[in-house]
Amino acid sequence: MQEKEATFKELCECYVNSQQLANMLGLTVRHVNRLAQEGVLLRHSNGQFNLVTNIKLYLAHLKR
Repeated sequence: MQEKEATFKELCECYVNSQQLANMLGLTVRHVNRLAQEGVLLRHSNGQFNLVTNIKLYLAHLKR
């Protein structure tokens, strides 16, 4: 059975926890939490991270 690919709209509405975001970015959970405390990454009020927003923020951070 083939998995359905997520649309961009679905990805924009996707929230992940710090462990999942760390895995996707190749970082440790501690580093993700530190970046969130520094305001580089944005944590939602439920403690999760919007996937697309935070990937964009992290890439912008790397460019600086």
